[in-house]
Amino acid sequence: MKEKIINRVRESVPFLMLIALIILFALTTSGRFFTQYNLKMLLIQSSLYIVGGVGATFVMAHGNLDFSLGGIVALSAVIGCTVGMKYPILTLPVCLAVGIVCSLAVGAIHMYAKIPCFVVGFSFMFAGKGFAAAMTSASPRITPSSIGQLNTFGFYVAVAVVIVVIGYFILNYTKIGKFNKAIGSNVNAARLSGVPVNKYKFLAFLVTGITIGLTSFVNLVRSGGCTAQTGQSYETQILLALSLGGISLTGGSSVKIRSIVIGAILFMMLDNGLLLMGVDANWIDLIRGIIFILTVFISYDKKSVGFVA
Repeated sequence: MKEKIINRVRESVPFLMLIALIILFALTTSGRFFTQYNLKMLLIQSSLYIVGGVGATFVMAHGNLDFSLGGIVALSAVIGCTVGMKYPILTLPVCLAVGIVCSLAVGAIHMYAKIPCFVVGFSFMFAGKGFAAAMTSASPRITPSSIGQLNTFGFYVAVAVVIVVIGYFILNYTKIGKFNKAIGSNVNAARLSGVPVNKYKFLAFLVTGITIGLTSFVNLVRSGGCTAQTGQSYETQILLALSLGGISLTGGSSVKIRSIVIGAILFMMLDNGLLLMGVDANWIDLIRGIIFILTVFISYDKKSVGFVA
């Protein structure tokens, strides 16, 4: 009974932190935090992390951390935009195709070459960003005007909501979600139970590839093109957002889609609110780091990684 209460409190910490920050910024920003424009910008910025983070949740469910996300976003965006400058209708399909191929390649190399996922991810991160930088150094890649017309508040919210709903359904009501959580809880037990481990891990990378390809397209809509900075630090920001949202870094049955929704909003709200409070930008990373450590310290299940007294 006591352990159940502790778990409930631990799961509630990210949400309570979100409420606390909303109240704090409402009281300290002279009403600027709750302006329509500011709230819209906050939700638009959060949507860029929510879309990609939903896919990353599936890889984390089976206990892996994928650091390829920023590189794949950059690669998908530059190739999609390059094709789209000539054939605008192909921008989204190309972004999705590149995202899927790259993510599946990460998964295949990890599983069949027996290389740790984070090592493969780092390799793709550097390769993708390097390719994007080389492609955009001589001439910029500009989003077609027909795609730029999607740059509306409704578009970002609609995409984020649809991805969250679909991701929630897949994670909780299909074999892809259930088996990946089982693999994260105990891979040997899952294998002995008849779960084809590699198959469902591969499907998790497929889901990630789809959402990352879509993220690159949304990023093109938002930024109007791509540069060497496209996808910069995206993978670490996704990990931070998921951690702030209370996700289990070791995977398993406790992994939930709500972690990326709460975490992404928390992540963006911290920067936004602190700036509106007049905090020096040089101090924001320090404050964000302290809040991050406190949130994870309270909400993280130490027993899941063997930290038992």
